[in-house]
Amino acid sequence: MGSLISHVSGNGYYAKAGNYSYNRNIGGLAVSASALDVGRVTRKYEYSIKKLNFEAEASKRNKYFSIGGEASLAKYSGSYNISGGKIKIGGSAALGSVGVRVSAGKNHFKVYAGIGAVGLGVSLDVRR
Repeated sequence: MGSLISHVSGNGYYAKAGNYSYNRNIGGLAVSASALDVGRVTRKYEYSIKKLNFEAEASKRNKYFSIGGEASLAKYSGSYNISGGKIKIGGSAALGSVGVRVSAGKNHFKVYAGIGAVGLGVSLDVRR
């Protein structure tokens, strides 16, 4: 995981250029890259804007699976924590998008679909 240029502020804002990551473990493989990734992460919410984005994943581990890939010119995503951080709801929208991605587990569900001008996604995470 790395970035050519990266900056993180003390209040959760971040900016990364030339961002890339590659994870290979016993359960599967995940690859992602973006030319620019800016956003903010706090205890209550997070959001990001990615330009020239690509993500692919295939994994299965501990009652959790994820498969699919997506590419977009611009992707806008965010999530919000409720119930003291035990429930996280989120969504995403992408422009110039192609791809399908599904991940699910005992306490997690996320789906994304896009082809053509717009792609949309929703997510729900429940922690016990």
